[in-house]
Amino acid sequence: MATLTATKLHYDIVGSFLRPETVKKARADCAANKISQEQLMAVEDEAIRDLVAKEIDAGLKIVTDGEFRRSYWHLDTFWGFSGIEHTYANHGYLFHDEETRNDSAQVVGKIAFNPEHHDLKAFNFLNELVKDQPGVTARQSIP
Repeated sequence: MATLTATKLHYDIVGSFLRPETVKKARADCAANKISQEQLMAVEDEAIRDLVAKEIDAGLKIVTDGEFRRSYWHLDTFWGFSGIEHTYANHGYLFHDEETRNDSAQVVGKIAFNPEHHDLKAFNFLNELVKDQPGVTARQSIP
């Protein structure tokens, strides 16, 4: 006879959610100098507030900002360190006949912590959103 035991399920939100159209449009507008960086951040803030509320409403106890402030899951983080420069290659990476943007990173000096790192600011914003939510933890993806 089989013995049934309770199975504990585990989940982990790795990070990225699809960006809402409002965020994609604001990013394009910011790149075209139609809106300021501050205006872009306000749009991102609102989208992150909405996502976090949905995650909490769905019963998630570990929540993420969806990486709505990132363009790449890894390069944005690298660019935030002292000693790393945002560079551009001759072409992007090729995946299934699609070419990515040509952004890259180059070590130009001693790599060091930057207290103004944008990922730290993003995590602090997320953490503020959930600090008064019992049992809810802010989670940041880092490469």
